[in-house]
Amino acid sequence: MCISMLTYNFYIKEDNLQYFNNSIHVKKNFEIIYLNFIFVGKVVMKYTALLLFTVLLNHTYCQLVCTHLKDFTGSGRFKTASFVVNGKGYMVCGRTNSTPLTYVSECWEYNPSTETWAQKAAFPYAASQPVGFAVGNRGYVLGGQDQNLIYANTLYEYNANNNTWVPKSPFPENGVGGCFHFVINNKAYVGTGARNNANNSITFYEYNPATDTWTNKADFPGSARVNAVGFSIGNFGYAGLGTTGSNVLFNDFYKYDPSTNSWSSIAPFPGRPRFEAMAFTIDGKGYVGGGVAYVNGCYIALGDFYEYDPVTNKWTPVTGIAGPGRGFSAVFAVNNNAYLVGGNDYIDDTYYKFIERFTSCREISTENSTLPPDEFSFNLSPILPMTS
Repeated sequence: MCISMLTYNFYIKEDNLQYFNNSIHVKKNFEIIYLNFIFVGKVVMKYTALLLFTVLLNHTYCQLVCTHLKDFTGSGRFKTASFVVNGKGYMVCGRTNSTPLTYVSECWEYNPSTETWAQKAAFPYAASQPVGFAVGNRGYVLGGQDQNLIYANTLYEYNANNNTWVPKSPFPENGVGGCFHFVINNKAYVGTGARNNANNSITFYEYNPATDTWTNKADFPGSARVNAVGFSIGNFGYAGLGTTGSNVLFNDFYKYDPSTNSWSSIAPFPGRPRFEAMAFTIDGKGYVGGGVAYVNGCYIALGDFYEYDPVTNKWTPVTGIAGPGRGFSAVFAVNNNAYLVGGNDYIDDTYYKFIERFTSCREISTENSTLPPDEFSFNLSPILPMTS
């Protein structure tokens, strides 16, 4: 029998942290502000919880600040496409219900300055798991699955100045969705994902908006997969994670160099293997987290995040999502702030409307102090009143 699981994140104030022997410890008498844990239990285990703490083995750690903002004004959703044009974020299509299965064609514009949403011209068709990216002052949405579970191979360009969608050259294969993607030097790169032949792919393509052409590039070096994640830093792209779709999940990661059309392995992702994770770039660092893991026969949505430093080729745990874990949220980065919108909890199929803003990391200095007690406990029932 599958055990129900919930993942939550809380915060602990910095002055409740102590540093000793290259580790970070929590003082016994602390105020909860940040804490990652997974709730594990059956209905009869009403208030039982398992707390999973991450020990950070550096003298300093990088603190990514997460702020919960006003909820999205539309219906909750996940598996959307997203991109940034002219300093505003766009969230397109997605899935808003499971029973009955409901996909939408809506396009929403988010203004970070005013924290407001405006509905724009709808995408030409309703879809789940399309690919979204921006090059210059144009947004692009590719493929996606319709409610008949058929993947499209169409590409549309969005012009924010006149609020219109224009068809472009289609993807070279028979349908596409659930791909990783990144943008380097005004070209978009799309790889892996699902196809209409029911097989996941390792193929990898470059799209040049200037010529409206697709070019086949070196195949992704890992196993075929769907719902992997990608990001770019400078002149390089990075991609990894994902799933075969049959409970096989990955934590491998690779670096792509477009100048040589070649892939190379980088340090594997240190968190749980997962799919439908979220990724963004701030201040020359990559951030990857959230998504869905497979644990003890159950799918659980995660909220932890990790920072990737391309100079040291190292991953460091950072502040996660402030609230329940989730998968396949919309993601866009504006002015060194990243925004996560929506997502799904994979427990009771909740479609979120949450918006979180992640801001740049900051270093917290090491302090010499006395080692506090190794064990502590507190009553979770006021925080997580679970119903039977």
